[in-house]
Amino acid sequence: MDLKLGLATVALPLARGDWVRVERARGAVIGCDEGELWVTQHNDLQDYILHAGQSFGIQNDGPVLAYAMQAGTLRVAPPVAADAPESWWNPFARRRANVAAALMPAPLR
Repeated sequence: MDLKLGLATVALPLARGDWVRVERARGAVIGCDEGELWVTQHNDLQDYILHAGQSFGIQNDGPVLAYAMQAGTLRVAPPVAADAPESWWNPFARRRANVAAALMPAPLR
């Protein structure tokens, strides 16, 4: 089955022998909620076995295959967008705090 990522986390029940292909998902996270998954990604010589409770961060834009070695549940969380509010607000808040500190008068001695 081919999976297209959206904005929400997806949980898919898989029977033993089922597989899922994910494309262009750099930064997404594949998790194994139940069962056991074999995960391989394009241009990575290492394969990964995920047991219940483990996850794997997708590191490139090539295809990623997840194969159910045991029946279980696969969870795919989309990557956090670089322009998400948290990513721009926190640095802005830090800069604002630094500017405010620079403008405050030195304590009297």
